[in-house]
Amino acid sequence: MKITIITSLILFAGQWAMAQWSPQINMSVGSMTMISDHDKFKQGGSISVGFAVERGFKSVEGLSFQTGLEWRYNRVKFNPVEINLDTINIIKSPHEISIDYSLDILHQHHSVDMPLRLRYNGLGFMGIFAGVNLSHTLNWHWTNLESNQKLSYENKWAITYDMNVGLFFPVGPQWTVDLFYHRVQKGRVYTETEHEVGKVVRNSSYRDHGISLGVSYKW
Repeated sequence: MKITIITSLILFAGQWAMAQWSPQINMSVGSMTMISDHDKFKQGGSISVGFAVERGFKSVEGLSFQTGLEWRYNRVKFNPVEINLDTINIIKSPHEISIDYSLDILHQHHSVDMPLRLRYNGLGFMGIFAGVNLSHTLNWHWTNLESNQKLSYENKWAITYDMNVGLFFPVGPQWTVDLFYHRVQKGRVYTETEHEVGKVVRNSSYRDHGISLGVSYKW
């Protein structure tokens, strides 16, 4: 009995993996809100471009799985916390922190994302999808817009989970328009401090969420 079940699962997985996948290219633009423990962020934006492959399930009409690779760029301005060198090592509660509104900092972030999504079109003209993006940070940096001084962070191999849910609207046999919301569950990036003993400690973390409009083309 067990051998029969295992054999059936292997055959099903093999047939599903070898079935035809629909390649497509896609891009999206959207708004982005950065969430920080202390700094005051303004409304920002994001853009992504990439490719994907999609395959339907024969057992459920209208249901498909989509994956691929995307390059994402986030850009947002913020006002930093006022730093007092006498109390810099003292952790304060949010209501005790002062924001320096005279200083504008530009936050830029580059990443490579791998989307894993289930898409279901049960109405024909509109469908729903949900999934997760495995996001690998390439680099991110801050730029002081007054002095043009740049501070870069790498956070190598920092992987985050970007949850997303949305609607999609087929426009003919090849074009599709997506409208979706994303939210990073944990910090996408974080600042680091190297102590005298050489130990690197994570400080503030930064996560984001936003709404995007995307378009894809199948061939």
